[in-house]
Amino acid sequence: MAKSSIPNIVLGSVLACLPAMISVARAAEPEAAPFGGSPPPAAPQRGPVTVDQAPGVDLPPQIAADVRAAIEDALAGRAPPEVPIDITLEAGGVVIRVGSLWRRIAIARWDYPAMRTVAVNVLDLLQPAPDMPEIAPDGPGTDPTPRLVARATTNGRAAEDATEPAGPWSLHAGVAGGRGVQDPDPWLVSVTAGATWTHHDWLRIGVEAGWDHSIVRHKDGVTVNYDATPLRLVVAAQNSKVVAGVRAGVAPYRVTGEQAFRVVTPVVGPFLAAPVPIAGRFRGLLVAGFDYFGRRTELTRGPFDTVYSTPQVAPYISVVVEADFRP
Repeated sequence: MAKSSIPNIVLGSVLACLPAMISVARAAEPEAAPFGGSPPPAAPQRGPVTVDQAPGVDLPPQIAADVRAAIEDALAGRAPPEVPIDITLEAGGVVIRVGSLWRRIAIARWDYPAMRTVAVNVLDLLQPAPDMPEIAPDGPGTDPTPRLVARATTNGRAAEDATEPAGPWSLHAGVAGGRGVQDPDPWLVSVTAGATWTHHDWLRIGVEAGWDHSIVRHKDGVTVNYDATPLRLVVAAQNSKVVAGVRAGVAPYRVTGEQAFRVVTPVVGPFLAAPVPIAGRFRGLLVAGFDYFGRRTELTRGPFDTVYSTPQVAPYISVVVEADFRP
């Protein structure tokens, strides 16, 4: 009786453990792939370059695509960036963020050079900051424990100031010397001052006011004074080498001798200028041109002896100082 109970006990124990063993075996098997053998779709990942528009900015979607393509072309052949690159298109500019660094650059027109400029700035911000070498004192008591070495980082505001171009508005002032082309015309000294607005770095539109003055003393003791206050509109085209344009307006003037005469005349004339950098926002202009006055006044002694005349065509040479500013 005792011998037959032992096999029964063993058989019962095996049957009781069988469900647990089956569960453990199923858990150890790899999970079956879904029908078709394709793995489950991976979660979408954000690309290394993102181009967005700032709130309130409405630009064609093709511009964002072209900016992204220009950056990806510049990154081709390089190691994948370890930090995200975020581009924000703004009205008249773009903000570039590369990791913790950023800068803002002005964009006057979205063309191929502008997009290449954005890509070049991205590469510049991706450059690793230089490491400062650790300097350890010599001697037997030198601690061999590694020290923390500071790393120079680029300041976003400083980069923005370095890349931000001059504003479209400028103020200028100049002094000129000239003379009428006819014999009785006097030598003139002129001063001018005005403001100019520049569009797309090549078109200049401005206004200026001036003062022309001359004094002529004759042998008979008569002194003739000429004073004019021209007000002109200035339109010009420019590049980095030359400025060419025209000035037009009106010039009230007064001639004072034995009598005084007041006249208002239209005045117009072309000019050429050569820009000369000075420092910062300041530059100089060497200007040459001539003015044509629609009306002139002649002082005569007798029917054929003209002793003085206001200029009708007056060439001049001028030196102008111009300063850009951001309103």
